[in-house]
Amino acid sequence: MTNTEQHTHPKGFFPVHISICENLLKKEIPAEVAACHEIDIKQLIDRFILLAKEKYDLRIISDSQITKANQAEATIAVPFPDRENIRIDFNIFASEAEDEGGSNLYFHMESAF
Repeated sequence: MTNTEQHTHPKGFFPVHISICENLLKKEIPAEVAACHEIDIKQLIDRFILLAKEKYDLRIISDSQITKANQAEATIAVPFPDRENIRIDFNIFASEAEDEGGSNLYFHMESAF
């Protein structure tokens, strides 16, 4: 997110931007294969959001979307006291997803203030 991209979030909530990128090692891949990768990465973001909703009073600021051929992102907000716990959960989720899909995934979470 750039400095000019600002999202509104509910008072008392901490906004975070999450993204998952698949490192394709800059190989040329067919469009059909790239489309499959996009769906899988978007599904990973959606799965994390669903799991987080079960645990936190989570608000979606911007739905998950594909931003590049191999990257998906979303912006969510959690109550301020849960800001560190969701980071821990995201790290655990990333570790489990890497075990499932290989180590070519890059997970990133940052403040969306």
